[in-house]
Amino acid sequence: MAGKSILVFAVLVLAAVSVRASFTPGRCPVVPVKADFDVAQYLGVWYDIRSYFTIFQAGVNCSRADYTSLNATHIRVNNTGTKHNKKGEKIAINATGVAYAPNASIPAKLKVKFDNQPNVGDYWVVDTDYSNYAIVWSCKNIASGLFHISYSWVLGRNSNGFSPAVEGTIDQLLAKNNIDATLYEEVVQTGCVNY
Repeated sequence: MAGKSILVFAVLVLAAVSVRASFTPGRCPVVPVKADFDVAQYLGVWYDIRSYFTIFQAGVNCSRADYTSLNATHIRVNNTGTKHNKKGEKIAINATGVAYAPNASIPAKLKVKFDNQPNVGDYWVVDTDYSNYAIVWSCKNIASGLFHISYSWVLGRNSNGFSPAVEGTIDQLLAKNNIDATLYEEVVQTGCVNY
């Protein structure tokens, strides 16, 4: 009986903590990816304009990713950000890793493995115009699909956000692909020490 109570308590705590990270009942929704994705055009610098809350990005501003080609099948990932250290000083942080498409016929469904992490995560490019915006999605089923946790990022080629026309396109794409736009938080891109 005590074990069941602890389990129920743990699930409730996890649910309460994870609400902002889109911890949702049921299996991951079906989210399509960009059919004609061209990784060569996607390479380069992208800024995190808004994203779902993630514990691994908590307290980080100025999130920026730089994607470079390692070889014909793998991309080098260099994520940087600005964070405050224990003294309250701004410091640059980074995480490096490798991305690859396990199925060459679906190049927009990437896997990412960071150097300091044991797990491999999904990085699905839902849509991009390569020069202004990219919408990225990731979702993980928990307890055989009893719940799922989703992550999403809206990236831009510059840190200043988007024109009204591009914002309109992004809004339409999020709605079309059943991605909950209300879960996004704006990412601070000022006072950066990492770029």
